[in-house]
Order: sequence, then structure tokens, then C-alpha cells
Amino acid sequence: MHYASFLTFVTLVGLAFSLLCTTAVARDVADMSRYVIKSQRPRIWLTDERLTRLKAKAAAGDADWLAIKASADKGVEKPARENVLNCALAYQVTGDAMYASAAVAGMKALCDHMQTVFSGTNYDRKWNTGKWIGNSFGIAYDWVRDAMSEEDVRALVESPGLATAGEWLTQDYADMAPCAEGARPHIDTNTWVHWAENMGMVWLALHGDAPVADEWGRRAMLAASIWTAYHREVLKGGISFAAIAYGTSVNTNMFKFCEAVKTATGVDLWADLGKWPRDVVYRWLYWTGPDFKTINHYGHHKYSCDYNMLNDGQEMMMLWLADHFRGAETGRLAQGWLKSCSPFPRVRGAAFERFLLGVSGAAAADSSGLPLCYLSEYRGEVVARSDWSVDATWVSLRCGATHTGEFFRADSGHFNITKGSERLVADVGSDEFSRSAYSSDFRNTIVIDGNRQLTWDRWRSETGYDKMWQKTPEIIAKKAEILREFEESFGRITALDDAGDYVYAAGDLTGAYNVPGKLDVARRCTRQMLFLRPNTLVLFDRVDAAEEGVIKWRCHVPTLEAQHFRGEKLLKREVTTVDGGFSVKAAECEMVCLTLLPAGAKVSLSPTSILNKNKGFSGWQMATAATDGPVKSTAFLHVLKIVPTGAQPSPAPSAGADGDKVVLKLSAGGKDYTVFFNAGDGCGGAIKTAAGARRFPQKMRGANPVLLP
Repeated sequence: MHYASFLTFVTLVGLAFSLLCTTAVARDVADMSRYVIKSQRPRIWLTDERLTRLKAKAAAGDADWLAIKASADKGVEKPARENVLNCALAYQVTGDAMYASAAVAGMKALCDHMQTVFSGTNYDRKWNTGKWIGNSFGIAYDWVRDAMSEEDVRALVESPGLATAGEWLTQDYADMAPCAEGARPHIDTNTWVHWAENMGMVWLALHGDAPVADEWGRRAMLAASIWTAYHREVLKGGISFAAIAYGTSVNTNMFKFCEAVKTATGVDLWADLGKWPRDVVYRWLYWTGPDFKTINHYGHHKYSCDYNMLNDGQEMMMLWLADHFRGAETGRLAQGWLKSCSPFPRVRGAAFERFLLGVSGAAAADSSGLPLCYLSEYRGEVVARSDWSVDATWVSLRCGATHTGEFFRADSGHFNITKGSERLVADVGSDEFSRSAYSSDFRNTIVIDGNRQLTWDRWRSETGYDKMWQKTPEIIAKKAEILREFEESFGRITALDDAGDYVYAAGDLTGAYNVPGKLDVARRCTRQMLFLRPNTLVLFDRVDAAEEGVIKWRCHVPTLEAQHFRGEKLLKREVTTVDGGFSVKAAECEMVCLTLLPAGAKVSLSPTSILNKNKGFSGWQMATAATDGPVKSTAFLHVLKIVPTGAQPSPAPSAGADGDKVVLKLSAGGKDYTVFFNAGDGCGGAIKTAAGARRFPQKMRGANPVLLP
């Protein structure tokens, strides 16, 4: 983990904590009055009902149980910290003391490892080891506590490694306190959700045996109240603060911890998350590819296979939602998603979660009854599809709040296109684990006179933020304020409408190029998307620059990529220029993109070089449409149409002007359309068919006008 990641969460903590200043949640957590840990064990997850079910599954020879038992048997032969959780579960299911002994030995090895790591200076090693403590040590301790001797208990709870790790991971939490009404919190901390939930697990497990665990728990639960409030109040649309990079693992750990607190104390932290877990299910339903084997999202990964396919990381996350909300809409939809996507390619293996949480015959609901369009509100990402079939066309448009620090993505206005399992237009930067991948160079955006959208580093430099080292309450509050303003002004969806045969969305990405009072690049930069179901996408962009220069429109296409884990299968696509645009030929379809405006635009193809470290790719192609010389204002009009391979071309679209309107005439889905885009102030326009005309909205009608109440 890198330092920039923690700068991100400093911001989020400040923002979230400001939401808590007047709520009972912060006060209750601060004095811990709402948490009473039960005395009997196991406390974490293994209720009587669940344990009875697990024993029955084991007796029936459940395949996941056999995998867990095989791992536990290895731990008996050679105890190690990697096996402690499986050994502890095997003890609970079988009652065989040899598994408890192996778990204790593995926990002692983990404590020794913690002492080595947390006495050192390697920050990344500490961060990564911190993830073991709750989800291995804490849970295993709880599950084998009744089999431990008093000597074993003392050896573990008095371990120097545990003490050193516990203090290091929670030292910043100790400075947190509810703030006065209306005031911003005076916090400067590297709080991280992995640490909060891990030390919370240790508290739940060691309560009654180690007094220091209660202090760690007080600190961790205050941090936990901050991230639950932040997700509930701010992160609308199912995205976590770290979901750009680590969405599934962060969400999974959060859900695991909420369930642990519920079984150990009876307090329902799930409820503290509000509607957010439901939004997570919706987000994954809509971001899963039409074939239910691929995934369309943005996170930095070292291999394209991690990016472009569903795997057991997502499976683990949805299992927790399906289990906790079983029978309710959220749980039924999660269960239906799991059923549709199964079997999952194995990366790490989700046998533990499937055995622990899976219930055969659990009520499931598929997504076919849901609307075909969804807006992830905080992130400002519109997703639309032609239908719910496995060969549907899927498109998205991003234009919303960004995340600072390592999770920063300069991607306002970026769009994706997938047909079935074929990614035709995608986010190239998502597949590379490097700082350069975060810039707008590798997204489908606009470059104004050589100026890309702001990078996090450039914004810090231009605003002087990187020189604000003082840790006074005033400086900390000021930093939180200016970060919030930047994140919220980077881009926004301004209008959205799903009219059935089409989806219209508009975004304002002007703020992605400017620093008020410091950097003036774009006077206006807007993108309007019109998705004519089933297979046609229209993009209309208007740019007014502060200075004259060449303005470029960019689109990235994967030409050769691994679809399955470790490159078992390659998907090849041929990208070529055509008259007035370019063509992408896949196995069963072809996408043709035509540049209708500006007049005289120069269309070219060039290799995308970002993937030099990515073994899953041989390369991408970047299509560029550039103005024919320097200008201060321009409009780009593109029509992207998907047809079966070898199909006869349809009549070419045409564009013209009518007063302050740009007029587009085209055929799509067996209908003739005339589309009017405003070329003056504001977005909007109208669409006309033989059946009549309809205006596009110029502003949002409600927070999420196409789906949720």
C-alpha cells in the first residue's frame, strides 16, 4: 500500500466525520455503550443455526468442506499462519482437538511474524500484515478458545508481536473524538478500513482475556462508525471509497465485520450502512457483462484477466450480501447474480465463504425484471444496456466525483462499450498498476491544446496543497474543505433519461481541466451520450478553450486480450481506419465509428503503450479525431454502430446545422431518427421519429431518475 492511498482516506475521514458531528452514532461508539459482547463462544459468525448447517454439509461430503479440511490437514502436518482459519473452522465442525492445536500453533507463528514486521520500518509490509490480524488471528482465537490452555492464552494475548501490531494499527484512532456541532473534526490520521475491521475482530475475540483489546476496540469502532456513515451518507450508488482499486476486497471485509459485530454483540452495523449494501448489489448487477462472465469496472490490476473477468473475489463479496439479506430483495438479487455467474474462475478460491454462507435452494431473483439503465450517483456513472440477454450491448458514461490520492482517476466523460463478452471500447488505464495509468491519456476523453484532465499531482502543486504540512486543526479542516470541493467539481452528470428505445445522458467535465484562480484551460467541456437501442451510440461533445490550440477526441480499443485467468484464451480484434472514422472487428460483430464533426477532422490510429508491464495484453489501439488546426471552440459528433460481422452497411448518418442546433439524421434499430443537439448554451435537444418528437432533459429530475426511489 502506498502513502497516497492514505492521503485519500484522510480526506474521506474528514468528510465522513463531519457528517457524524450531530449524530447519535458517533456518541454511542465513542463511549462503547451500544456494544455488549456475549460471553459464550464462538462469538463470531458461528451461530447455533449456522454451525448446525455446516456440520450437516460436512457430513454430506460438501466439496467446499473437503477443500477446507484438506487445507486444515496440511496445517496439522505443518502448522503455519496461512492455515489457522481453516484449522479453526475444522475444529468447530468436527470437534477434533488436533485442528485446535494446529490453529494455536499457527497463531503463535503469526504473532512471531507480527513482531518481526511491526518492529521494522517497511510500511507496506505492516499494512499487508495488518490484514491478517483480525481475519486470521482474531477469528481463529475465538473459534478455538475453549480448547486452549491458560498457557496458550497467555502466550497469545501477551505476545509482543500482537501488542506492537495492535498499537501501530490503532495509534491514530486514539485521537478521534466526536466534534462539536457544526465544527469540522480535528483529525489527521491514516485510518484504513482494513485496520479498523481487523482490530475490531481482535477486540471481539480477546474481550475478557486481554484488557488492551477493549482499548483497541474502542479506537477501531470509532473508525468503523466513520466509514459506515461515509458510505451511508456520501457514497451513493454502491461504490466504496476504495472501489476504484480494491472495491471487492474492501466491501467484503466491511460486510464480514458487520456480520461479526452482529453475532458477537447483537448490534446491527449493517443498518448503519443504510441502503448502501443494496446499492452494491445493484452496482454489480449492472456492471457485470452481458455474458455474466466478464466485468466492466475500473480498478488498477496487474493482469488484464483480473480486470476483465468475474472471479471469486466478487463471489466472496456477494455471498455475504446474499446471506445477510436472505429472503429480502437485496439478498434475492445477490443470490440470483451468484447463480447466473457460477461457476466462477478461481483466483484465490472462495471455498471458505461458499461453505460458511452458501445455502442450497436459497431464494433468488434474476435481473430480467430490472430497468435497463442505472446511475451510480456519487461516481456519476451511467450504465445502460439493450436488454438482459447474454449478447446484449452494454454502454457506460462516467462523469462524477473523483477520488484523490492513489485512487485518483482522471476519467470525466469516459465511455465504455461491450457487446456480449467482447469489450469494444474500454478503459486502458484500469489494467495497469502504475501512476501513469491514472491520467486521462488512457481514457476516452478530450485533450485541449495539449492539456489533459488534471492529475492528482498537478492539482496538489497548482493549489499549494502539497505544501500544507502543518497539522493544526485549522489547516486540517482547510485541507478537507478544498479536497471536497475538488472531488465534487471534477465532473458531474447533469441530465439523464431512459425513454425505452433510447437513453440520453449529459455530463459537464469542465472542472476536470481547471484550478480556479490558478489554471484556466476549459471554459466549457460537455459530453452528451445518446444510446439508441439496441446497437448505436451517439456522442456529442462541445469544447470552448481558454486559448487557441488543437483539440483531440480519444477512444481506446483493446486489440488482443486475455479473457480467462492467466491468458488461457485470447480475444482478438482488428482495428482499421475507414473513410471518416475507424472500425473494430471482433469474432461475431463489428463496430464502426464515424466522425461527423468537426469538418475536416483528422482521424488516426496509434498504439497505446501503457501496457508494457501487463503480460495479459499484447497491445491496444488509440483512435484520435483532431481538429484541423488550432481553434478555441469546436464540437465533436461521433456515431458508433455495432453490426454482425459481414453485415451490409446501413445508410450513412449525416450532420448539419439548423440555427443554434446541430442536426443528426441516422437509422438505428429499424427506425429513422432526427436528433437535435443544442449548440448554444446548455446541453439538451430533442429526438424525432415517425411516431413523434421528445425533448431531452436539461437537468436531473431527482437523484436517480431511471431506477430507484
